[in-house]
Amino acid sequence: MSGSTGGSGTRGGPAGRSARPAVAERHRWAVETMDVRPDDRVLEIGCGHGVAAGLVAERLTGGGRITALDRSAKMAEAARARNRPHLAAGRADIRELSLADAVFPEGSFDKVFAAHVGTLWLGPYAEAGMVLPWLAPGGALYLFGQPLDTRQLQDVAHTIASGVEQSGFTVRAVEVGQTAPRPTLCVVAVPAAAG
Repeated sequence: MSGSTGGSGTRGGPAGRSARPAVAERHRWAVETMDVRPDDRVLEIGCGHGVAAGLVAERLTGGGRITALDRSAKMAEAARARNRPHLAAGRADIRELSLADAVFPEGSFDKVFAAHVGTLWLGPYAEAGMVLPWLAPGGALYLFGQPLDTRQLQDVAHTIASGVEQSGFTVRAVEVGQTAPRPTLCVVAVPAAAG
């Protein structure tokens, strides 16, 4: 599929010319759902090609910064290539690093998000608890995904909510974006002490 409605197609350019992957509607919806502010400090877990990281960085015009992690060297390099201007401007930091190996000071991030990251989407959810100390007061965790069977949106949301609650969070909201080719689910959670 190509264009802005999702998939992994490309846009623009005649054959033989490099075309940048299209920005899927789900990425735009995710960044809008997080309501990224110009001075936010954001962590993305599992950044892949860096599409969402770039959309977040575009909004960080007031001193904010995104740190994006991917355990794959190939994906981290692709994300760096896609986001060179944001890296040069100091709005982005992209690292080849797994969540399990990550270490950040307490209160480092206002928003932490992940899309389709296995241990945060499918469980077990113990890794969700790792980000608790990294969240600043008022910070939130956003977990995004697109269940293949849209009839199971409620069941998937309930499973994720239960999992993150067992990891020390309180679910603040469950949102569904009407994105193509199928709806995108977002579970928003805050530290239980703040909930």
